[in-house]
Amino acid sequence: MPNLCKFKDVYFTLVEKETYSYSNDITDKPVEDGSVVSDHIQNKPIKVSLSGIITGNGRYPQEQLDLLRKYLIQGVVDNYYGNQTLYNFAIESFDNDHTSEVGDGVTFSMTLKQIIAAKKEVVNILVSDIVVPDIEALKTQLSAQKSVDTAAAKARISPITRKGRQAKTNKTSTSVLEKIQARY
Repeated sequence: MPNLCKFKDVYFTLVEKETYSYSNDITDKPVEDGSVVSDHIQNKPIKVSLSGIITGNGRYPQEQLDLLRKYLIQGVVDNYYGNQTLYNFAIESFDNDHTSEVGDGVTFSMTLKQIIAAKKEVVNILVSDIVVPDIEALKTQLSAQKSVDTAAAKARISPITRKGRQAKTNKTSTSVLEKIQARY
């Protein structure tokens, strides 16, 4: 596959192997009878593992390696053109080896990961309907409420007075006749 496989501006001299990984996260919950119930499936991003050779047509491919490192560091999202065309991928890892088998180049292995970005949405808010409270007035009201609450708490608490045993006082008993006379 000479000059057919590329990521952004870097063409790969030879891609020996492309491995596509598709996977899901599945939530498992154990239930009382001992079985397991799966209740949620979330798709994970697609990953592509590549291995191959990059040569520089008679010289060392420093420019291509620098570009790939730059794309990795900056998190560049672009398309991969290989056996399949894949959109919105970024380099997750990149390794290169210098071997005697490739005199003017390097062997490499790379993992690309699909990037699924959240969509940006703009919401317009009518600000004429928003009432902004007076912060200083609220602070004054809260401090006044706090002082009233403190005073009320102090007023409710009365110390316990211990009088001890009290002596019985002799009450003069009035007769029924005296009570009737007092009424008239």
